[in-house]
Amino acid sequence: MELVTLLNGYSPFGKELAFNDKFISSALTYVEQTLINAEIVKLMPRISTSSVGS
Repeated sequence: MELVTLLNGYSPFGKELAFNDKFISSALTYVEQTLINAEIVKLMPRISTSSVGS
Protein backbone atom coordinates (compact mmCIF):
# COMPACT_ATOMS: atom_id res chain seq x y z
CA MET A 1 0.00 0.00 0.00
CA GLU A 2 2.87 2.37 0.76
CA LEU A 3 4.41 1.88 -2.67
CA VAL A 4 1.11 2.70 -4.37
CA THR A 5 0.76 5.82 -2.20
CA LEU A 6 4.30 6.86 -3.06
CA LEU A 7 3.74 6.43 -6.79
CA ASN A 8 0.37 8.19 -6.70
CA GLY A 9 1.94 11.11 -4.84
CA TYR A 10 4.89 11.37 -7.21
CA SER A 11 2.83 12.01 -10.33
CA PRO A 12 0.76 15.05 -9.28
CA PHE A 13 2.96 16.47 -6.51
CA GLY A 14 6.49 15.82 -7.72
CA LYS A 15 9.61 14.41 -6.17
CA GLU A 16 9.84 16.83 -3.26
CA LEU A 17 6.53 15.83 -1.67
CA ALA A 18 6.49 12.24 -2.87
CA PHE A 19 9.60 11.47 -0.84
CA ASN A 20 8.52 13.50 2.19
CA ASP A 21 7.77 11.01 5.00
CA LYS A 22 5.16 13.22 6.66
CA PHE A 23 3.30 13.73 3.35
CA ILE A 24 3.32 10.01 2.51
CA SER A 25 2.14 9.14 6.02
CA SER A 26 -0.77 11.58 5.72
CA ALA A 27 -1.66 10.31 2.25
CA LEU A 28 -1.60 6.70 3.45
CA THR A 29 -3.81 7.57 6.43
CA TYR A 30 -6.27 9.28 4.06
CA VAL A 31 -6.47 6.19 1.82
CA GLU A 32 -6.95 3.85 4.79
CA GLN A 33 -9.70 6.03 6.30
CA THR A 34 -11.46 6.27 2.94
CA LEU A 35 -11.49 2.48 2.58
CA ILE A 36 -12.81 2.01 6.12
CA ASN A 37 -15.57 4.59 5.59
CA ALA A 38 -16.56 2.96 2.28
CA GLU A 39 -17.01 -0.35 4.07
CA ILE A 40 -19.12 1.31 6.77
CA VAL A 41 -21.37 2.89 4.12
CA LYS A 42 -21.77 -0.51 2.46
CA LEU A 43 -23.13 -1.90 5.74
CA MET A 44 -25.68 0.90 6.20
CA PRO A 45 -29.32 0.52 5.13
CA ARG A 46 -29.81 1.45 1.47
CA ILE A 47 -32.13 4.37 2.29
CA SER A 48 -29.37 6.22 4.17
CA THR A 49 -26.51 5.44 1.79
CA SER A 50 -27.78 7.70 -0.98
CA SER A 51 -27.31 10.82 1.16
CA VAL A 52 -24.20 9.63 3.02
CA GLY A 53 -22.37 7.98 0.15
CA SER A 54 -22.73 10.78 -2.39
